[in-house]
Amino acid sequence: MKGKILSIIVLLFLASSLTMTASASKTKTPFYVKALATSTIGGPPHGADNSRLLYKATQEGTFADAGGSTLGTFVFEIMEGVSMKTGVGTVSGHFVFNFETGETIEGTITAKIQMYSEPGHLPDVNGKFAGHGDMHVRGDLYLDTIGAVVFDGYSW
Repeated sequence: MKGKILSIIVLLFLASSLTMTASASKTKTPFYVKALATSTIGGPPHGADNSRLLYKATQEGTFADAGGSTLGTFVFEIMEGVSMKTGVGTVSGHFVFNFETGETIEGTITAKIQMYSEPGHLPDVNGKFAGHGDMHVRGDLYLDTIGAVVFDGYSW
């Protein structure tokens, strides 16, 4: 009887070891694209309590890799809220990347915005993204010097 109990315990230990090995972390691959909007459709901004500006927009365009090669098209559906007093705000929304290869990634973005009052000065945007579809992606997002949204993270 003791031999059978010991055999069962050993089998349970081996099964749990196999389970732990099978759930090892996935290999991460760098994910880096720049999305440049060529079209923005949105209604007029709305004021809230005379101090906050709310704006909903749909942006479309192309996205490229770090070398500038076009990878496909994208759509962003975003909502921005910015304080008219401080210039600080937030943006959140949904994105879809349609790769020329037929793959698709959908996900969400959230970011903090610091607007500047000087004409021609781009806002400072720092945020996060997460997506899924034909691959899973996650990382940071920000604006580059020409106003493209940079998605800098990893995929698995």
